[in-house]
Amino acid sequence: MPETMKPEVQLLRLPQIKEITCLSKSSLYLLMDEGEFLKQTSLGARSVARIHA
Repeated sequence: MPETMKPEVQLLRLPQIKEITCLSKSSLYLLMDEGEFLKQTSLGARSVARIHA
């Protein structure tokens, strides 16, 4: 892919994902454990987000 056509990457936090999907926190974590949802990425010592490309 040429340098000028890199995909836009968004970092989504849990409240944003809950609002978008209308799923509870426990449902989201269950889907992540089953490999059917975005995995979380560490942003720091106490901060995580999901990467959406």
